[in-house]
Amino acid sequence: SDSEKKIRSKIEMIEDLFKKDVDFKKALFVGDTIGDASAATKKNLKFIKANYGYGINQDWDNINIFQSIDKIEHILRYIKLV
Repeated sequence: SDSEKKIRSKIEMIEDLFKKDVDFKKALFVGDTIGDASAATKKNLKFIKANYGYGINQDWDNINIFQSIDKIEHILRYIKLV
């Protein structure tokens, strides 16, 4: 959402992806902020927390996290789980 000219919420972006490809509903959402996690949860996507980036110092208590990664390469560990 940060790189687009028109400001859209992450939920709106997810909804647009759902419209383009129904299989996206099975995707994993990788993010680094509580806002990312919230958007994933609201759209019933499994959230993978990137333990680096903007949200490193946010309060992650009570946030629904499927898995966490320290490097993007670690995402490969979880692809078979969905």
